[in-house]
Amino acid sequence: MHTLYLLAPRSKNNPSSRHRDFYTILANGVGPDYGISTGQMGQIHSGMPVILFDRDRALQARGTVTSCSATTRAANGVQRYNVTVRGFSREPYTHPPRMNRFGVAIY
Repeated sequence: MHTLYLLAPRSKNNPSSRHRDFYTILANGVGPDYGISTGQMGQIHSGMPVILFDRDRALQARGTVTSCSATTRAANGVQRYNVTVRGFSREPYTHPPRMNRFGVAIY
């Protein structure tokens, strides 16, 4: 079974920005505005395992996808989605794979 990986870095340009901060996503259970290609969306389903991580602070949590809801389109036309996750639990950091430019990968 494939796993969805979501990058949630702390903003280096604006440290007060909480747009995709690891702790905010962990608390809310929603990963906001991730650019997900049509091919990737075809692989994402309810019940799919998801790993949320922050490389800079070596943070990681595991949960389960419940839904993806379309939001806006990126400048290059890729649809953005809010990814809703349930059952997040913290786990030891394990160097996740490379991500696309939107901070999303499926392995």
